[in-house]
Amino acid sequence: MDDARRVAAVLVEQGAGAVLVFGSVARGNAAASSDLDLVVVFDDLGDYSCRDHLRASLTETARHATTAPVDLWVTDRPHQLEQGDRHASRQPGRGP
Repeated sequence: MDDARRVAAVLVEQGAGAVLVFGSVARGNAAASSDLDLVVVFDDLGDYSCRDHLRASLTETARHATTAPVDLWVTDRPHQLEQGDRHASRQPGRGP
């Protein structure tokens, strides 16, 4: 998890609003050969045509901060919220 924190700090310096860790590192069962699975969330990318270039650039940056292989995905808060709404199960709220 130290690698994940170090890489996240570097990505935040590059403008990321949040860095989410998933996969074996997040579950706590990573092996020495495990990759580092990350979702890098920006506030608003606006034009998504830059996403592939940004992903490549951030992946290269992340690889300089760790010896682990890096699998990195890029999104922004509007898209993240849209996906959450699309895939979430809405349950009626209950009072106290």
